[in-house]
Amino acid sequence: MSKGKTTALAPDESRELQVRLEAEEAAYRRLLRLAVRQNRYLRRQDLDRLGNNAEDWRRHLPAAESAREARESYLIELGDRHGILRDDLSMSRLARAATGEHGRALREGLRAWEATTAELMRQNSLNGMLARFCLGLVDEEADILCRGMSGRDGCYDARGGERRGTCAGVIVRQA
Repeated sequence: MSKGKTTALAPDESRELQVRLEAEEAAYRRLLRLAVRQNRYLRRQDLDRLGNNAEDWRRHLPAAESAREARESYLIELGDRHGILRDDLSMSRLARAATGEHGRALREGLRAWEATTAELMRQNSLNGMLARFCLGLVDEEADILCRGMSGRDGCYDARGGERRGTCAGVIVRQA
């Protein structure tokens, strides 16, 4: 097929692509909920819930990867079937060319998929920044602890209590 030209999908092809998109979007939506929870647990420094959330993520991630692979392989199959070069093959181009109710449903599914994947990437980015910030705080607190435990004018007395009138920055809360 010539570059840039796309064939219209048959209704059953549009429906099958839509079904695969919906499955992938649902899996990503589940991961997005976990990412939002992760953010909340990071802000609270709730290690138990962060651990449980990570377990949930590990449990649900394979389904998302499998759904993505199924959608991608069907997309390639459609390209091969219709003679669309891989460089020209895209869901948006196929969705625009799809007609009727199935075409409308495919375009709606694609919009939902795009919105969910964009939000998931945004949330994961925010969580990464927050995690790095939390690690920075832990590093600072560890540095304060080391300084307090080592110098001749340490911040802690022999029993681990705070010395009166000594250095600032003593750890008073758990990280």
